[in-house]
Amino acid sequence: GSGRFVFSVSHPCFNATGCKKVVEEEDKDGELIMVYSVKVSEYIRPSTKKGLGIIGQPAPHYYFDRPISVLFNTCFRAGFVMDGMEEPAFEPMADARRTFSWSNYSEIPPVLVARMRFMGGT
Repeated sequence: GSGRFVFSVSHPCFNATGCKKVVEEEDKDGELIMVYSVKVSEYIRPSTKKGLGIIGQPAPHYYFDRPISVLFNTCFRAGFVMDGMEEPAFEPMADARRTFSWSNYSEIPPVLVARMRFMGGT
């Protein structure tokens, strides 16, 4: 048989509970600019933690953080091969309402999307 499996997850490298969004002010050629980055302190060890999904939610929910190797190797063992991948990032917005909006982090993708093709069991 043949088939496709497409999945989208919060980017394991940049948008997980072991990541922190950082904003720094920098003097660049006499002009103060804001530099947006992500600080990663936990990544390779799978973990399950509670966290905020959206601002104002009544209770935290579970996050199941896994490194990219765990996600892809699970698919590969099931007979899938990857034939497409995207890492979409938000377009910059000069008037982003929140300092830590992903629109301010236009060079860092918050999402990972992969397309797998079934090649048969191994």
